Amino acid sequence: MFYKDKMVIIRDIEGNLNLFRLVQHDLVQYIFNKLDNSIQERVVSKDVYVDFNASIDNKSQIYIIYQDMSFNLTMLLLKGDEVENIKLTKESIPEVYNLDMMVEDGNLHIFYCIS
Repeated sequence: MFYKDKMVIIRDIEGNLNLFRLVQHDLVQYIFNKLDNSIQERVVSKDVYVDFNASIDNKSQIYIIYQDMSFNLTMLLLKGDEVENIKLTKESIPEVYNLDMMVEDGNLHIFYCIS
């Protein structure tokens, strides 16, 4: 892993840590379970172009935004073992960068720049 690799770490309501990192074009989630000191690893997406970001709400639903290899903005919803994939754009768009998101008062806010 190099210093330029992006990682996002979030904590759920049970105190477990969720680390997300990009490995080539795979977005990998590592779950560090607080109760039994176990680590789970899974690929949550296989077509991430370059950038991604993640946030969590007060019910431990994880939201991930990224640009896919077809240049569409895509959002993943993670709740437990379930993964829902939602395409946010109708057409591909130029390279997106500085992806950011936050959940505030139950509302999801997505910010990004387009080159």
